[in-house]
Amino acid sequence: MESVERRALERAVQIVGSPESLARILDESSDRIEYWLEGLLPIPSDAFTKIVDVLLSENLAESGRECAKARAIVSKDETKNV
Repeated sequence: MESVERRALERAVQIVGSPESLARILDESSDRIEYWLEGLLPIPSDAFTKIVDVLLSENLAESGRECAKARAIVSKDETKNV
């Protein structure tokens, strides 16, 4: 079974685009990220905290985009009713 840490790592890689990009964000080597992805090394708790920050940042950004869409729809509907 895959660990929560590893699933979070995989999602963070998807969000930022590559293991190399995540390595830069986490201030780690690309090799270390690959070892974590392959399950060869455990993910240290300080790195996991940074990974969670990446996930939360993406969730906040997505929420902001959804709010902007909703405001645009409401604004468009309001101008139709005037």
